[in-house]
Amino acid sequence: MKNLLLLFAFILPAPIFAQTVTVSEALSIRNDYAYEILGKLKDRFLLYRNKANNHFEIQAFNDKLQMSWSKQLKFEKKKTKVLAVIPDKEHFDIIYRFKRKGKIILKVNRYDPGANMTDSTTIFNYGNRYHLPPL
Repeated sequence: MKNLLLLFAFILPAPIFAQTVTVSEALSIRNDYAYEILGKLKDRFLLYRNKANNHFEIQAFNDKLQMSWSKQLKFEKKKTKVLAVIPDKEHFDIIYRFKRKGKIILKVNRYDPGANMTDSTTIFNYGNRYHLPPL
């Protein structure tokens, strides 16, 4: 009994720390090819989704994780292969490749927190190739 009282004497005064967890509404990603959480840019949490049929989308969530808006990303060609999505504090970049007139082109687009393209740069033009080059 003394041991039990000593145990409570040390546990009860101890500070209790808790973690706050916010859960969003259900979001079906079953048919998505890929998705990536970009983090918080300005006042919104951004989520990148690569859906079927080359449908690329950015979804924004507020602090309570309720969807604020959704925006479809447009690329130069319909058959685009997104290779990487790179988030930063003030923007995010998407590296992708596509074919134009038989030539394989590697590009990067920069987007602001509102998913508006601010810059686009061609990284490399691989020329005419039968096989895709390794990265």
